Amino acid sequence: MLQYQAYQEYVRSSARLKGAIRANPTDRESRYALVRLCISYRQFTAAKAVLDEPADRPGEKDAAWQKLNSEIEAALSKPLDSNAPGTSPLP
Repeated sequence: MLQYQAYQEYVRSSARLKGAIRANPTDRESRYALVRLCISYRQFTAAKAVLDEPADRPGEKDAAWQKLNSEIEAALSKPLDSNAPGTSPLP
């Protein structure tokens, strides 16, 4: 039940942030908030996809983008260990 509740919270939060991005595609903060949400739920591939979507100034990558990208790349480069704590897609 707790896992289902965590999944529902992720889905609700993700939908809210995606709506904010659609409403104002040039707002990087909403995009970065969605990336951070994906990272917090260990959805690194989704986080990378959101981060790589063109925003207000395609090709221009600020310090926040660089930091988030580094975090995602580090997570994606780690080998998966199904016995390691925290490897579940939900916290």
